[in-house]
Amino acid sequence: MNYKKGCATGVILALLAFWAAEEFIFWGPARQHWKEITKADHTAILEGCRQMMAAHQRSGRPAHTVSRLDVTGFAKVPASILKLNPTDVTISADQIQICVSRLPRLYVLGFSTNAAQYGAQRLIDGLWLSREPDKESQEKSP
Repeated sequence: MNYKKGCATGVILALLAFWAAEEFIFWGPARQHWKEITKADHTAILEGCRQMMAAHQRSGRPAHTVSRLDVTGFAKVPASILKLNPTDVTISADQIQICVSRLPRLYVLGFSTNAAQYGAQRLIDGLWLSREPDKESQEKSP
C-alpha cells in the first residue's frame, strides 16, 4: 500500500515540476514579450514596418522575394522595431514578420495598406501579433 502512495506522490510531484517548467521557463518569456508588445507604441511600429517594406520595394527585388535580415548588423531597421529586440525580420512587398521569440514562436506582423491581414491578436489596423504566421496566412487565404 505504501508503494502505491509513493508512486502517486511521485507522479504528482513530476506533473507539478513539468507544469512549473513549462509555465515559467517556456511560456513565461513569451508572455512577457506579449505584454511588452501590447503596451508598445503600435503606430510607431507600424510606421517602421511600412518604411522597411517601402525600402524593400525600392531595392528592385521582385515583389515575391523575401529577405531575412541579421537585425543586429542592419543599420536601417527603425528604432521602433529594434525596441522589440527581434531575432530576425522577414520582409516581402506587402508584409513584414518580426520574430521576437523563437521558442515559443512569437511574431509581430505588419501589413501594407491594402494587404489581407491575419494573426492571433489585432493591435491596430495593419499590425498583429501571431504565434504561427505561416499557418494563419493559409487559414485566412480564400
